[in-house]
Amino acid sequence: MREKKTKTYNLILCGLMAAILCVLAPIAIPTTIPITIGIFVVFIMTYILEYKYSFISCMIYILLGVVGLPVFSGYQGGVSKVVGPTGGYIIGYLFIALICGYINNRCYSNKILQTLGMVIGLVICYSVGTLWFAYQQNMDFCKSLMICVIPFIIGDVCKIAGALIVGNLLRKRIHVRR
Repeated sequence: MREKKTKTYNLILCGLMAAILCVLAPIAIPTTIPITIGIFVVFIMTYILEYKYSFISCMIYILLGVVGLPVFSGYQGGVSKVVGPTGGYIIGYLFIALICGYINNRCYSNKILQTLGMVIGLVICYSVGTLWFAYQQNMDFCKSLMICVIPFIIGDVCKIAGALIVGNLLRKRIHVRR
């Protein structure tokens, strides 16, 4: 009975985190690569959910956007957003959810490893997104990095720091059950 209750609890949190991502990710400052808090929300969900549920939550978000709900930056949706120039960054959320979630689920009290997990997840998201952007724009990788990554590093480091603080606090408050 306890296992079923825990699974139900995790599924409810999974849906809730997908909904929160859908509500907050579209809020964007328009630039070449829109500045959103979507990555911050994904970082936070890795503290609250097991990594597989974080992945599912991100997948739900992406699928809702693909079917046309305006959940991507600038309140846009549709397949064209995912296969467009910035789509690689959206797909990168899945890697963040898996990597950060796995590390955060295993290293509850080790903030160094949690930070490292978020940095690795972000680097992979940057890599996937920048490779896709470079391909879409017929641009070399280094130039794409200068446009798509370098201007955002400071903001994303702040998101990591914020997630490290807020994520650990939320985990304690919600009493995540495993």
